[in-house]
Amino acid sequence: MTVTPDGATDPLNPFPISFTITNINFISLHKMNILLGLCYFGTAPTVQPPCKGPYVSRLTLESWQNKNLAMDERFTITLDDMLKIDHAAKFAGADFSIIVSYHPWIIPIRFEREFRFATKLQSDGLLHWFSLPVDSVSGGGSL
Repeated sequence: MTVTPDGATDPLNPFPISFTITNINFISLHKMNILLGLCYFGTAPTVQPPCKGPYVSRLTLESWQNKNLAMDERFTITLDDMLKIDHAAKFAGADFSIIVSYHPWIIPIRFEREFRFATKLQSDGLLHWFSLPVDSVSGGGSL
């Protein structure tokens, strides 16, 4: 499976912030649950705390639970549904993991994959999403 951000984010108009989970295997994924492991997600122009995954927090929504994905099927989550931010505030950045827990079609064992993402402000003025290793350390707004 893959998890991909749906484009760069304008700090002044960041919504929606979406990620798409795609089953790229021929085996269907059953009882898929999506969780959010949060280190940093904020609007304050302060220095971001150092982050080291995996994160203990695992947040989810009912609409992100018990999904089934056949081959090449996609499911999009929108972080705005969970993380309420004042739309007038400037988005400063994020560092979090998207955890996907699932059963492959005929295998009665639960598997889990974690995908870590963080933002970095680029010269175009947009926050770009970067995929990071789950066990890497970042902080202070640098990657």
